[in-house]
Amino acid sequence: MARPIAPTPRLDARSSDRFLESVTKNLGKKSRPISTPNIDATIKSIMAHAIKKKKRAS
Repeated sequence: MARPIAPTPRLDARSSDRFLESVTKNLGKKSRPISTPNIDATIKSIMAHAIKKKKRAS
């Protein structure tokens, strides 16, 4: 049986104002790079899946 879809959360006026303030305050701020954990394992997994898929298609 399908699960019901939850309603989209909505911001009230005060929360909306705070969100807009934080976005405009940090608009010009540079963010630092975020490290990607296990990138080598992820790349290997993607390549293995691609090779497996290519073999099935042949």
